[in-house]
Amino acid sequence: WTNFMPGESDTTVSKSSKVAEDVARQHLRETPLFVSNDRRTVGRGAADFLNTPVRAPQFSSQAVKLLGWTPAQPRGKQSATFVYEVTNHTGRHRVPAHAVALEDVDLHSQSKRVINGAELWVDGAYGFNTVTYHPTDGRLAYVFSSDMSVDALIAMVTRTDTVNTLLP
Repeated sequence: WTNFMPGESDTTVSKSSKVAEDVARQHLRETPLFVSNDRRTVGRGAADFLNTPVRAPQFSSQAVKLLGWTPAQPRGKQSATFVYEVTNHTGRHRVPAHAVALEDVDLHSQSKRVINGAELWVDGAYGFNTVTYHPTDGRLAYVFSSDMSVDALIAMVTRTDTVNTLLP
């Protein structure tokens, strides 16, 4: 992981994120979806499940399509998983974005990257890369996973309205 973007720094930490590992493991299993490409409908269903306000991240690229959401429980913690399909130069990729209620879950993983002030925690397991972002509101963290390269996943995550508050 040597390719950095402008405004980015890298700090390695010794912790391993069990949540990121679970998210990568869940990527291997096909789970039934509540199918909808409407962010509001998907967000309401997920918010009802989590009992907290949540919305599906919006990506700036038109190559990213929201497929729906599904409830999940990485490490026994409830999460709402928003599932996207991404088409890029390497093919089609399924990209789940887990909105995980924080509580006592330590989401820090092996490599911290700071991009334009946003802390992203990068990890990988079972052939999938994970990128975790914890917004400053303190209620939820978003764990994105994919078989895409870590740099492609980071680039995609930093272009969501969840991380980049300048997006519409």
